[in-house]
Amino acid sequence: MIGVSPAYFFSRFTTDFCVGQYIQGLQLLSEMGFDSYQLEVFDAARLDEWRTGAAGLAARAEELGLVESQFVAHFLMERTRSLEALSSHGGDDEVAQVVEIVHAFARCKTVTIPIGPFEYGDPGKRDRELYATAWALLGERIAGWASIIESGGLRMAVEIVPSSILPNTDGFMRMMDWISNTTIGYNFDTGHAWSSREPITLIPSKLRGRIYGTHLKDTPIGGGLALVPGEGTIPWPGVLEELLASGYDGSLDLEIVCARREEVESAYRRAKQYVEDVVRNITPDTGRKRA
Repeated sequence: MIGVSPAYFFSRFTTDFCVGQYIQGLQLLSEMGFDSYQLEVFDAARLDEWRTGAAGLAARAEELGLVESQFVAHFLMERTRSLEALSSHGGDDEVAQVVEIVHAFARCKTVTIPIGPFEYGDPGKRDRELYATAWALLGERIAGWASIIESGGLRMAVEIVPSSILPNTDGFMRMMDWISNTTIGYNFDTGHAWSSREPITLIPSKLRGRIYGTHLKDTPIGGGLALVPGEGTIPWPGVLEELLASGYDGSLDLEIVCARREEVESAYRRAKQYVEDVVRNITPDTGRKRA
């Protein structure tokens, strides 16, 4: 399957999008031949709206043959951005509401929570003890949210945003060992990984079986942009080859942020065509390139 991340929706409707605009946005996705799309609540103030509107969105998606690949609880990123936020022990009720919303979408099984860039505050207090405290609090928060999500019959993934307490996939694995967890997965955001200077083609084999979703975007070497795959610096043939070889069989979801609404259709059509062309040259059963 090839789908889109929430960037498609906020590129068309801004980050203040509502459920009705999500429904409106599905028509063009269907016309462009996409298979799936991602759900997202960007602002916690819209949780009640999503709780009442989810059934209508699910029904429209089913009419169009579109599948929900994951739910991104973007608003929870604010709960991980500082020591104060991590110490507040908030978010549990909101996670429970997210689980309720996702239950309206029978085919959606993954809730993704972005781990936001960490704000240390006073530069004079950026010591080892502060980092250790933040690490421990984040681990407790992740484990607690995973428990709520899994008790609802779903699975949790984290998305690592550059400059977060989890700086890369090594940090993710270390955190999973620290909280003794084998079920939390990883949302493979290629732009974030590339911006963090990760050896990006090695990520799929390193996290084999724990990649639960994707945000496929290109970016310059310095990062900061969400471009059409093939229009930046990421080595896409190697990335997609290794992703498929790792056994990943989920949706290949594109994440392109467009400055103007008028650019959205063209950008997503180009991205879809590019990914399809790359994948077409990879042997389906082994994930290796055809000779």
